[in-house]
Amino acid sequence: MKTTIKIAVIAMMGIFLNLNAQSHHFEITKSSSYFQNDSPNQVAYIDFGDVKFWGYMEVTLTGSWNHQNTIGKYTKRYEIGKNVGRLYRATSEVPTSFGLVSSQWKLGEAVLNDHNHLVIPIYHLVSTGNKITINIKGVSTSSFNTEQVKITDPTTINNSEKRDYITLKNQMSVLGKVGVGIVEPHEQLHVDGNGIFQNYSPLLKLRRNTDTGGFIQGIQTQFKDGTPNFYFGNLHSEQWIISKGEYNGSRLLTVKSNGNAALNGKFEAKEIKVTTSPTADFVFEEDYKLPTLKSIEKHIKEKKHLPDIASAKEMEKTGVNVGDFQIQLLQKIEELTLYTIAQEREIQELKKGNSKIDKQQKEINAQKKEIDELKALVQKLLKEKN
Repeated sequence: MKTTIKIAVIAMMGIFLNLNAQSHHFEITKSSSYFQNDSPNQVAYIDFGDVKFWGYMEVTLTGSWNHQNTIGKYTKRYEIGKNVGRLYRATSEVPTSFGLVSSQWKLGEAVLNDHNHLVIPIYHLVSTGNKITINIKGVSTSSFNTEQVKITDPTTINNSEKRDYITLKNQMSVLGKVGVGIVEPHEQLHVDGNGIFQNYSPLLKLRRNTDTGGFIQGIQTQFKDGTPNFYFGNLHSEQWIISKGEYNGSRLLTVKSNGNAALNGKFEAKEIKVTTSPTADFVFEEDYKLPTLKSIEKHIKEKKHLPDIASAKEMEKTGVNVGDFQIQLLQKIEELTLYTIAQEREIQELKKGNSKIDKQQKEINAQKKEIDELKALVQKLLKEKN
C-alpha cells in the first residue's frame, strides 16, 4: 500500500514538473528595417513562424529621431491559442498608448499568413522615413525558438488603418477619482470637455459650453447613426431649454433665470398647485360693490365677454395666466353666489306676500259667499210676501 502511494506521488510530481517545464517565459527585442521616406501605406510583419503558442504576449513599439520624432510607448497585448497549422483564438487590447509613436504606428491583429505563420502587422501611419524598436514578451505553455522570430522588411499595401487608443476589455474597478481632461478630479468622474455615453441605441452626449463658464451645460441624446434626438441644457446664460434635435432646434420647454417658463405643447399632471396668486374673498366684504345684473347684461351685449375677463382674442394673443385666471373665475363664482342669495331672499319675500294674498282672497271669498246667501234669502222672503 505504501509503495503504491509513493508511486502515485512520484507520478503526480512528474506530471507537475513536466507541465511547469512547458511554461515558457520569453522576451525579445528587435529593430525593424527603415521605412522609406515619402512612402505611405508601408507595412512590416512580426513573423513567429508556424509555432505552437498558448498564452499571451505584449508587443511594445518605441523609437527615436529619424525623419520624424517617434519617441513614446505604444503597447498592444494579445491572447493567442494556436497549434501547428491552425489558429484557434486571437484577441487584443491596448493598455498603453502615449507619445508620438502612438499616433504614427499601428499594430494589427494576430493572424495566420499563407504559410500558416503567426504574424502581427506593423502599419506605418505616416509617410516619413523611420525605424522602430520592437519589444515582445509573454508566457506560453509551449516553448518555441525565439530566434526564429523575424521582423520582415516593409512593403507597400493600401490600407485605411488608424491609430489605436487605450482599450481595456476586462472588468475594472476604480476606487478613487477619475479625471478626463483634468489633472485633479473633484468627483468620482470629472470630465473637462464633451462626453458620450453609448450602448446600442440611443446615444447620450454631454455638451460643454465654453461661452458660459467652461463646464458641461447640457445633455444631447442621439440615435445610433448620430442623428440628434433631444437636447436638455443651457442655450444662453439666462435660460435652460429642452429642444427637439440639436441644442438650437425646435424648443419644447424654455425656463428662464427669472423663473418664467414657456411650454410648446400639451401639459399633463396629476396635481398643480399655484401659490403666488391672491384669493377672491374680497367679494364677500361688506364694502364690495356687486355689479348689477343690468350693467353686466349691457357689458355682454357690447363686449361679448364677462367684465374683468379677457376676450378670446386677447387670450389667443397674450395667453392666459393660469393663477390669475383661476382667481378671476372664482370671483365670478362668488358674485354668482351673492346674486343667488339675493334672488333667494326675494323669492322668500314673494312667497310671504303670496301667502298674505291667499289669506285675503279666502276672506273675500267667504264674505262673497255670505253676501250671496243673504241675497238668496231676501229673494225668497220677497216671493213669500207676494
